[in-house]
Amino acid sequence: MTAVAAGLAAIAPHLSIFLVFSVLLGFTSVVAQIVVPFAAHLAPEAKRGRFVGQVMSGLLLGIMLARTVSSLLADLWGWRSVYVVSAVLMLIMAVVLATALPKRKPDHTDGYRSLMVSIGHLIRTEPALRRRAALQALMFATFSAFWTSIAYELINEHHLSQTQIAIFALVGAAGAAAAPVAGRLGDRGLGRPATGVVFALAAVAMAVAGLGSYNLVVLAIAGILLDPAVQGNLVLSQQEIYQLRPDARSRINTVFIGSVFVGGAVGSALSGLLYDHAGWAGVTTLGVALSIIGFGLWCGSELRRRRAATHVALSRSITETTTGR
Repeated sequence: MTAVAAGLAAIAPHLSIFLVFSVLLGFTSVVAQIVVPFAAHLAPEAKRGRFVGQVMSGLLLGIMLARTVSSLLADLWGWRSVYVVSAVLMLIMAVVLATALPKRKPDHTDGYRSLMVSIGHLIRTEPALRRRAALQALMFATFSAFWTSIAYELINEHHLSQTQIAIFALVGAAGAAAAPVAGRLGDRGLGRPATGVVFALAAVAMAVAGLGSYNLVVLAIAGILLDPAVQGNLVLSQQEIYQLRPDARSRINTVFIGSVFVGGAVGSALSGLLYDHAGWAGVTTLGVALSIIGFGLWCGSELRRRRAATHVALSRSITETTTGR
């Protein structure tokens, strides 16, 4: 279906029809997110973070390189070529996945309607899922704000061509290496402190982008810093939430990824508005603010966790003392 939607978008005669097919393409392209919980299910528990990190590294590398490839294709053969090439690649992947992936029988027998209803129950009963979804939504909003408006900044202030923008976008591909590293940190029980580090890194990246906007090298450094933060937090989040309910990983992923893309859409929309009214400084200020909010949420969750741990330890000590008497 993704291949069909991309092919229809390529031949759309009018903008309104193109938008319809784009919506269809958006619905069907979520198949990439289905592979992640599937990989988590197949992976041994002790190495789940590493396996998820490897899959996410490939997925995120594709996202990063897509910006470069699409710009080059549009520059060479026009924007329709992007969708033609995408359709062909999706057809090839459909054949590969159909033959290579093992069959998996669900652990439940519930129907689609009851499964969708249960998503609300998961949101209500899993605070870690709510926390991780909110954190990654903020992180992806920061990421989207940067990459939505950076092209305008590169064109308006640095006078780059479409091909030069494509080359600049390659800086994001370097961040894909962060996914396996984040997965290993999660496996070692370092997911919580690493989460604080990546939000601090995102705030620094956006501050650097704002202060050094006059210099292409500085902007590239900001992109290199931002992408590992986004990808690292994504893998750390998935490594944690997939341990909550092994029987409901796909539904948990639905909540998580849905929240992430809502955050990305909001970040893109705000970025466009701010760039129009306040320029690149407005966009980077937004990114810093979102990152700081995320860091604050992380600090709050860590304080609550430590207070709870202290309360449990104190209660246990009192019980042992009383019992000893």
